Amino acid sequence: MLQVMLSNSTSLNTIAWLNSMNVQLNRYLPLPFLVLGTIGVILNIIIFTRRSLVINSCIHYLLANTIANFIVLYWVVITRIISDGYKIDPSITSDVFCKMKYFLTYVSRTLSTWFLLLACIDRWASSPALMMLAFGLATLRNLRQTHRQVLSNGTQTTKSTARRDHQLFAMLIMQVALIIVFTAPFAGQKLYDTFMLNVKKSPLEIAQDNLYAAIVRILSY
Repeated sequence: MLQVMLSNSTSLNTIAWLNSMNVQLNRYLPLPFLVLGTIGVILNIIIFTRRSLVINSCIHYLLANTIANFIVLYWVVITRIISDGYKIDPSITSDVFCKMKYFLTYVSRTLSTWFLLLACIDRWASSPALMMLAFGLATLRNLRQTHRQVLSNGTQTTKSTARRDHQLFAMLIMQVALIIVFTAPFAGQKLYDTFMLNVKKSPLEIAQDNLYAAIVRILSY
């Protein structure tokens, strides 16, 4: 009997600790992401609105992705901090706020991913083979119509464009890799929740699952 009481007491303490950790993580763990994300958004807007880059179609998708990420940062993350970290959730008492909250949350996160996908498709459509063909035709035309100095300037422009496209491609690959790394655990957790929907869990298991869900959700931002 004593062992059972001690076991129950230990379980209750563990549950209380897990729930407390859940609240603390939701309060403080998103803050570094918010700060770093803000810096990244500002830098992206400065870079992607440069006159020399704005003519590139891929930049349009990346700029749209940046705007969607801005909404994620200053709507999704902040509302999560307030509701999960401080237990202040206006969506409980306001249907309008509830609908707006979930609409902006899912739309902004979905658009962020889709704009990045469109940027990848744009880069694929502008693959090196097509670029080399275009550059070759442009060079041939220059050979016929212009003198050597103009051709030299055109070659420099071509090299600059190719270098810029390679940089964009490298940036896209890095962003896609980061998205996969940080969203895969969240997707796995959602899949786990779906399979365990009708499974009865103990309070300790629920607390453990909630803590893990909070961690992977924050990392997915």
